[in-house]
Amino acid sequence: QEARNIHDPGVLAEVAAPHGFTPDEVARLTADERELGEIREEARAAAKAGIDGVPFFVFADRVALAGAQPENVLRDAIEQATTGNL
Repeated sequence: QEARNIHDPGVLAEVAAPHGFTPDEVARLTADERELGEIREEARAAAKAGIDGVPFFVFADRVALAGAQPENVLRDAIEQATTGNL
């Protein structure tokens, strides 16, 4: 939304900070080939499953919702997934 360059390590650290990451953690994670490989694999699996945007919600491996949804839609999806009433 703000057109910030998250490829810049300083910007990425600023974006990650409110989510509990320290600048050192961001630097370590973005330089760790194993971590990067896991992230790439997760991205490939998501793309293969047809997920091409965020947010994307999957409840109980049964009910999926794409995009921002109103509270009542999320509540209904959770109820469907937990009760089996599809």
